[in-house]
Amino acid sequence: MHILIISISYFLGSLPTGFLFGKFLKNIDLRLIGSGSTGATNVLRNVGKWPAFFCFYY
Repeated sequence: MHILIISISYFLGSLPTGFLFGKFLKNIDLRLIGSGSTGATNVLRNVGKWPAFFCFYY
C-alpha cells in the first residue's frame, strides 16, 4: 500500500503544472516566453492569476 502511495505522489510531483497550464489554457510554450521558466511567476505574467495560484500551490 505504501509503495502505491509513494508511486502516485512521485508521479503527481513530476507533472510540470506551469507548462501544462500554459499549453492548455493559452496554447503557449512558457519555456520560450518571458524568463523561460515554467514556474508560478512566469505563469502569472503570461497566463493569469488562477493558473499561477494552482501552479504555486501544487
